[in-house]
Amino acid sequence: MVNSPACTRRSSLRCIFTPSLIFSEYLAHGVISPNAMLRIGKYKLMYSHGDQPALFDVVDDPDELHDLAQDPQHAETLAKLSKRLVEVWGEPAEIESKVRASQVARQCIADAAAGGAAGRRGRGGAARL
Repeated sequence: MVNSPACTRRSSLRCIFTPSLIFSEYLAHGVISPNAMLRIGKYKLMYSHGDQPALFDVVDDPDELHDLAQDPQHAETLAKLSKRLVEVWGEPAEIESKVRASQVARQCIADAAAGGAAGRRGRGGAARL
């Protein structure tokens, strides 16, 4: 445990670890397009392919109520984080293409599995071995 008044046994890791870059992505079922988040320092970029990005100052606005992406004073920050996101994540259009191809492949497998199980069912609905 770090000897700091701010650090207690139940405090978060923020008291001992402050990463310079945090990245996450969400590509699972239920999303319209690939989503990513990049945080560098006090700025957090939210990106959903095909939508306008959102930019937040998570220090001054921890509840993320004020989107700074359209603010001309933050244009340089938005550009820097957007560029870094592509460096970390890749080209969003390529990611979306790969996700769509994966979804089609998985649906084909699910359809084949459902058809195979349906073909083995008897009149009572139970699968025949």
